This record gives sequence, C-alpha cells and structure tokens, in this order.
Amino acid sequence: MSLRMSLVVVAFTLAVVPLAAPAATIHVPGDQPTIQDGLNAANAGDIVSVAAGTYTGAGNRDLDFGGEAVVLMSVSGELMTTIDCEDAGRGFHFHSGEDTTAIVEGFTIQNAVADTGAGVWCVDGSSPKFLDCTFEDNTATAYGGAACCIAASPIFWFCEFNANTATGGVMSYGGALACVADAGPVLRGCAFTGNSTPQYGGAVYGTRSTPVFSNCSFMNNSALWGGGGVFCTNSSAPTFTDCTFDGNTGSQGGSIYTQSSPATATGCVFSNGGQRTVCFLYGASTGHLDNCTFVNNDSHLFCASGANALLSNCTFVGATSDYAGITMHSSSPTFEYCIIAYSAAGKAAACDDGTANPTFNRCVLFANAGGDDLCGTVGDTLHRDPRFCDMDGGDFSLCNNSACLPNNNAWASLIGAEGGGCPACGSPVDRTTWGGIKALYR
Repeated sequence: MSLRMSLVVVAFTLAVVPLAAPAATIHVPGDQPTIQDGLNAANAGDIVSVAAGTYTGAGNRDLDFGGEAVVLMSVSGELMTTIDCEDAGRGFHFHSGEDTTAIVEGFTIQNAVADTGAGVWCVDGSSPKFLDCTFEDNTATAYGGAACCIAASPIFWFCEFNANTATGGVMSYGGALACVADAGPVLRGCAFTGNSTPQYGGAVYGTRSTPVFSNCSFMNNSALWGGGGVFCTNSSAPTFTDCTFDGNTGSQGGSIYTQSSPATATGCVFSNGGQRTVCFLYGASTGHLDNCTFVNNDSHLFCASGANALLSNCTFVGATSDYAGITMHSSSPTFEYCIIAYSAAGKAAACDDGTANPTFNRCVLFANAGGDDLCGTVGDTLHRDPRFCDMDGGDFSLCNNSACLPNNNAWASLIGAEGGGCPACGSPVDRTTWGGIKALYR
C-alpha cells in the first residue's frame, strides 16, 4: 500500500471512530439544582462538584450513583458542605456494582434514618470509596447507624463517625458501622467517637466479615451488652493496626468482644476501659495480639470457652479490678514476652476454673497489688521493675537499663510493646527491700 493510500485509510478511520469524550465537571447547584440531578447527568469519569452549603429535601438524600464511576466532591470540604437527611431518609445507597472509582469526598452526612445503613448502604459487591467525610447523628433501627455493608467492601479514608446509633431494640447492631455476610471494608485514619447501641458493637459490628482498620481511633463508644468499640462474631476476622481504643464501655468487652472470631491487633493501645473487661475473647477466638498496650482498664483481658489466642510483646499496666488484670476460663491462651505490672488491686492473672491452662513464657511480672503469681503453664519469668520512661505520663517505652530490653536480659529479647526511649533511670520500687514494698502503697 502506498503512503498516500495509508494516509487516506488513517483519515477515514479517525472520521468514523468517535474519540472518547473528555470528562465533564457538573456543578451543583450551578448546573443542576440537586445532588441527585448532578449524578443523573454524569457519565463515567465525570466530576460532580458541590458548592458549600447544607443540602436538604428530595434529590439531596437517598443518593444513587446508578453504577457510574463518578466522583462526587465538595468544593469546600466536609466542614462547609452538609447533606442533611432531616430524619426522612438515607444518605447514600450503592447497589449497582460500583467499585472504588465511585468516590464521595468531603461531605458531612447527618440526620439520616433507615433500617439498615442510614448514612450509606452498600450491597451486592458495591464498594465505593469515601474520603474525608463525616457521618454524624445518623440512626439505623437494625444495622449500622452510619454505614452498613453486606457482601461489599467499601473504603473509608480519613472519615469521622460521631454519635451515630443503632437503636431498634433486640435486633440493633453496630452504632456506626455494620459488616455483614462476607463484607470486607477497609478503613484508614478514621475516628469513631460517641457511637452507641443497646445491643452489640457500639461503634462496629461484624458477622462473617473481614474488616480492616489501620490508624483508627475508637473513643467513648458504648454498647449495653458487648463490644463497646467492636463486636465480631461468626468467624469474622477483623484486623487492627496502630489503632487506639480509649474510654469505650460495654458489659463485656469494653473495647473489643470477639465470639468465635480470630482478631489480629498489632501496635494498638487499649486504655481507660471501664465496666468489666476491655478485651473479651470468647469461643474459638484464636487471634493474635502483638505489640499492644493495655493501660488503666478495669480488667485488661478475659479469655473464655476455647479462646486460645496468642499475645506477644504486649504490655499490661494498671488494671483496677480487685480480682485480676487477666482472667482465663476454659481457655488456653499463650503469653510470651509480655509485661504484666502495677495492677492496682488484683493479681496479675487468674484461672477461674479447673480447665483453664494458659501458657506464660519469658514474661516480666511486677508490683501487682494482688500478687505476681501466675496460673497455668509457667515458663521463664522475671520479677523486675520494667522501668518505664514515664508511666504517669503514659510513656511506656523503656529506660536504657530496663531488664525488658534485649541487651539487659538472658533471653536477648524485647519484653513488652515498646523498646528503649530514654536514658537509664532509677527504679521507683525495689522489690528486694521492705522499704520498696511499702512504697507500693504510699
């Protein structure tokens, strides 16, 4: 074929094959009066840009992407842009196979009401992405005051979940988030604060699900029964990395309650958990908690009915229970390279029935008011002050002369959740002298 003929063919091809239309930006309320009108006018790849303000009424609630890969974003961020459902409907409903190219960014979603997933409901594999959003004062009568995902895996990055509730009585779970039937949501840098339910999972409820949390905080959430922060059951497998739990309450498991569900927690902090146990592991909960810190809780941990979890390099400090900081019932968890110290009233650990058989190996026990003796199978232990850099200030890194540092013990291993953090320090309590023992009670 000659060069001239080739050019003719190329020109003809360009003439008959349409080029992809460039992405459009649709402005609300400039181009379309409501958010739903903007979504309806958008095609895949388009941006629906929403001006600052509070959006109410029909067309600004029960929002539906219709399966399109659209970016819905505010101009001025979530502090200036609110979707107020006025207790008359849901915020978003994703049910048409959307994936993470369907994005919601920079909104506050409030006063949404629905039976399930009041702020957002994701089903049938629909898995959008939410960025920098706040879910506040939303109410579900069944599952998920702020969000519910059923067989779906949405992403939430840097979102806040504040004062959401699931409040329908005996069938209400997950004050903020419910994960059901093979759901696998991924949450990064999110904050759950003041969410509640009269049943299980003040902030998060999971059944047959695999939620993943990293750098998230759970503060002052509550459940009347169990899992003030998180409740997971039916072979769920939640994962927590570098998360913080503080001030959560529940009659069992103030921070976390797992029921026949292996949980993995790495680098997490559990603190100020009142009303019984901060972590309640029940029935075949064979998870792994590693490098976690438990501080100033009523009781740090309760393992029951076959909850044979592994706890490694954890620090347990300042339990206030008059019984024990750690309790086992019909279970055989393993503790290795852990610090258990400074319980205010109770003993370090206790087995409350004849079938419990925990294993403790290479742990440091010190200054537990009810005694440092352990139950179960006890390997090598040390009874030495761990020498925290600033226990009163919440710094549980170790002085350079701590026996918990690898260079200072015969095991050549780090004991506890944190390494060295300050120069050598003196021990506030020397257990080898009567004066030191009396100092515990001054």
